Amino acid sequence: MAKFSAYWDEDGAGNRVLVARKEGRGKIHLDELGDYLRYHAGLHGRFAIVMNTSEETCGASGLFEEQTVTDTVMLYEITRGDVCPICGRRVPE
Repeated sequence: MAKFSAYWDEDGAGNRVLVARKEGRGKIHLDELGDYLRYHAGLHGRFAIVMNTSEETCGASGLFEEQTVTDTVMLYEITRGDVCPICGRRVPE
């Protein structure tokens, strides 16, 4: 299994997000990420993924974004009955 790391942070709107990183320049695969969250991080629940497709992920010069040395995804925890932090609608029970 690839080496992942994860930590909780906040987005610009103050929503709690889980930032997951795959070490090195390998690509993050959803099945690997799911296994990491379930079995190594002990995170069981529902998450929505925000994918970074900015210029920095295309090997650009970093003119508009910071350079990133790892592949990273932001995951929002989605809880039944709460308001979705992405769309603002209530999540069905």
